Amino acid sequence: MLRVTGAHRSTGLPVNGKICFAQRFAIDWMRLDDAGRLVHGDPSNVLSYPAYGADVLAVADGAVVETLNTLDDQKPGTMPDPSTITLENVDGNHVVLDLGNGVFAFYAHMQKGSVKVAPGERVRRGQLLGKLGNTGNTSGPHLHFHLMDGPSVLGSSGIPYVMDSFVFAGQIPEAQFAAATGVEGDWSKGLSHRPSPRRGQFPLDLAIVDFPPAK
Repeated sequence: MLRVTGAHRSTGLPVNGKICFAQRFAIDWMRLDDAGRLVHGDPSNVLSYPAYGADVLAVADGAVVETLNTLDDQKPGTMPDPSTITLENVDGNHVVLDLGNGVFAFYAHMQKGSVKVAPGERVRRGQLLGKLGNTGNTSGPHLHFHLMDGPSVLGSSGIPYVMDSFVFAGQIPEAQFAAATGVEGDWSKGLSHRPSPRRGQFPLDLAIVDFPPAK
């Protein structure tokens, strides 16, 4: 099971009288199928994406502080009307967890009706939070994830983090990415013949990583 990471850039947003860099360390997670495809079939259909409907799990024990669960999926390949975007719906159906010590985890773009937790509820690491969808300001199914220093999804600043472990499986060639006009095609050309286990690291832009099942 391979994922492609897409990095966010450091864009300051004025929210409630202060400049915030909420998505500085965010990753957009997309899934490749066994043939190296991000989409197989009609690219305007959410069901054509291997990532759609994937389980979204808690990264750590924590308390649920905010959820949204009522927005319909966007049609892939299109973005929502900018006039309809608000601070509440910009990241679609979502979950915010308080992990303690001033650290909050944010999961965005989830399926309508799939969120299984509610504000005030305690969750455990690995617990199912909901299903990946294509809601909010998005043009294709993916999971947006980041850590931040407050509960507001845009009115906080992102904080750096590393992952316990993953397997670095390769890197999508920059030339292939730059020349692409869509997400169709084979994205596995950058796979390594020698995948490398990594611990305590943060995957960079266009990295292809794997999370083998726990033994």
